[in-house]
Amino acid sequence: LPYWQEIVKRYGSSNPEAGQTPNSPRVEPAMYYVGVNLYDAAEALDASNGDRTKIEQAWKQAATSLQTFTTMYLSCPMAGDAHVRLIDIYLERLFDLSEASKQVESSKAWVRASSKGSQRLEASSFLTPASEEWKALQSSPKYEVYLREGLIAYCRQEYKASAEAFQLAAS
Repeated sequence: LPYWQEIVKRYGSSNPEAGQTPNSPRVEPAMYYVGVNLYDAAEALDASNGDRTKIEQAWKQAATSLQTFTTMYLSCPMAGDAHVRLIDIYLERLFDLSEASKQVESSKAWVRASSKGSQRLEASSFLTPASEEWKALQSSPKYEVYLREGLIAYCRQEYKASAEAFQLAAS
């Protein structure tokens, strides 16, 4: 993590909101890996059953890092994985259904705009595939985003919207 953070610090944009671009092509993967490493660190801290305040802060730090990455690198292939991780943080770790819904909308826009929407995610699958087609579908950002949209709609008792999202995930 310190290695990636140092690259971002040295070569990254000092003001991404103002449209300044990074000074090195290495910043893009570095920012992604900072977010992923913070996500993994928050997951490890969460598994340790430690101080809930520190755990929540760790998840928020990971979310902020991933959000910065997805904002700066809209067309990056790794953005699909970052979007899915953001949804998971808000849905499964911070239990913020409203923010998870916002992340789903942002993620759906990325899937629609990206030619990478059907590519495989960087993260590995946790489910045992029934077929190679299912494995490829299941690990695509499109599948992951629409699956989570369906889960959020189901939690809100919006069953028709949930079914539609699941249909989109399977298509």
